Amino acid sequence: MGRVVLIFLIIISAAFGEVVFGISSVAMKDDIVTIEKWRQYLSLKSGEKIRLIFTKSYDEMRSLLESGAIDIAYLCGATYVESRQSAKLDILAVPVVAGAPYYFSYVIARNDCDCHSILDFKDKTYAYSDPKSNSGSIVPQYELLKHGINPRYFFNKTITTYDHAESIHAVAVGFVDGASVDSIVYDAFVMFNPDIAKKIKIVQKMGPFPSTPLVVRRALSKDKKKALRLAVTAMHSDPVGKKILFRLGIERFDYRPPYDYTPIAKMINSLKKASHAYR
Repeated sequence: MGRVVLIFLIIISAAFGEVVFGISSVAMKDDIVTIEKWRQYLSLKSGEKIRLIFTKSYDEMRSLLESGAIDIAYLCGATYVESRQSAKLDILAVPVVAGAPYYFSYVIARNDCDCHSILDFKDKTYAYSDPKSNSGSIVPQYELLKHGINPRYFFNKTITTYDHAESIHAVAVGFVDGASVDSIVYDAFVMFNPDIAKKIKIVQKMGPFPSTPLVVRRALSKDKKKALRLAVTAMHSDPVGKKILFRLGIERFDYRPPYDYTPIAKMINSLKKASHAYR
């Protein structure tokens, strides 16, 4: 998305009083229809005009948030940790799955793979979803680091799919030997894609980690924030909202404080220190 287009979007959105909702393709490109229904639902229940924007990566999402082009966004926990100050973000709500506001990083492989943890993928081909994805990049690299392994030289080759669903596909067809993916995305994906689910397995679960947050720009008006939070957190008690949540693999949304993301911040800092040490 060019800079001129960005400025144009900001001007248009401000002129029409729209709330711009940013969704990253990394986590949610697989079901565009459901995302559009989610936008329509939130617009109806909050009384706000909501426009949807998809970003290709978490870096692009961060850039748009920092420029003020996006008002609310569904972010990875790691991206939130790194951009909450520069983009002046507050948590609107977080997804609850299996009764808790947490999720896991899954290491996955084909069913015929003789592997039991990420340590069994030495000199193999591995897929990361996004460089700034907690479950798809930060967690697996940190797991290797805990075992005294330099993540940069552990695998024979790594690829970045910029899409958890694409990482799952890449494993299923044998394009890569393994991958790390978001548990919420994975569980929803295999539920609606049983043929692919038969070809793959979860090798290792790492976590739990605080769930991927729905964030809002601090500068957005209090009335808009309140209306949006009420619309999101009441979805599970509404028949239409409940169907949307089911398709997303989420039970409900709830509010959680910022300090819940300290474990992710610590992993990011450890990886940064290790990166400098390995130079």
